[in-house]
Amino acid sequence: MCCPRTRAQDAPPRIADPAEEKPAAWLDDAPLKVHDPKATPPSDWDVDEDGEWEAPMVDNPDCSGAGKGCGEWKAKQISNPDYKGQWHAAKVDNPAYLGVWKPRQVDNPHYFEDETPYAMAPIGGIGIELWTMQSGILFDNIVLTGSPEVAASIAASAFEPRAAAEKASKKEDAKKDGGVMAKVKFYVGKAFDWCLEHAMLVGATLCLGLLPLLLFCCMGGKKTAPAAAAAEPSSSSSAGGKKKAAASSEPGPSSASAADAADDTPEKAAGKKAAGGKKRTPKTE
Repeated sequence: MCCPRTRAQDAPPRIADPAEEKPAAWLDDAPLKVHDPKATPPSDWDVDEDGEWEAPMVDNPDCSGAGKGCGEWKAKQISNPDYKGQWHAAKVDNPAYLGVWKPRQVDNPHYFEDETPYAMAPIGGIGIELWTMQSGILFDNIVLTGSPEVAASIAASAFEPRAAAEKASKKEDAKKDGGVMAKVKFYVGKAFDWCLEHAMLVGATLCLGLLPLLLFCCMGGKKTAPAAAAAEPSSSSSAGGKKKAAASSEPGPSSASAADAADDTPEKAAGKKAAGGKKRTPKTE
């Protein structure tokens, strides 16, 4: 059933402020942009080549300022006091609604309760899915039981003797057929399997054996370095002493000049002056 529309429903949410009035200095027909009255054409402007010159456009000074403006005047928008929004009728429960249809639930004629789930029919085969990279894995004598004691007794009476016999047989075959290389391969494979089964023990043993060796190699060389460094200055000092002794033993300019001064006598000095007045000076290197 449609209800008649009221004035409040058709009213817009915002209206122009009726209390606001248009300013007296407002210009309805004035443009917002005018030509710059202060602009002048360039000195090299040629009307015949460049066309008629036009000044650039600037904001109209009559349109800016308090109480001024240009163009169509519009009052400020305010909320409409008569606006109440779209009217909707109140929601009530639908008397004709019956809900989503579902089929009626009845007893399942095939349902039954197994009171003896352990009473199983004879098993003809068992499938086992394995993800492995090793070959030669075999399964035999599979036991289904709920008692650990029964499983342990069957393993002790059937599996353990058979496993020991298989190992002994493989060892004898390796001795007879393969020779030395087959024996080496057999024992290497056996050692590898043992390492895989005892990975933690093997890792701890390697760490205890390698860490001291690495520490000895890294720290042992550093201890002898100070002794070698101490030996170097002593050898250099002894070499320096030998050099100084050799230098003092060799005749130099100072020793030659001293010898010449000692040999000079008044007679020799007079002879030198008579010969030309030249004085021999020792040659320095």
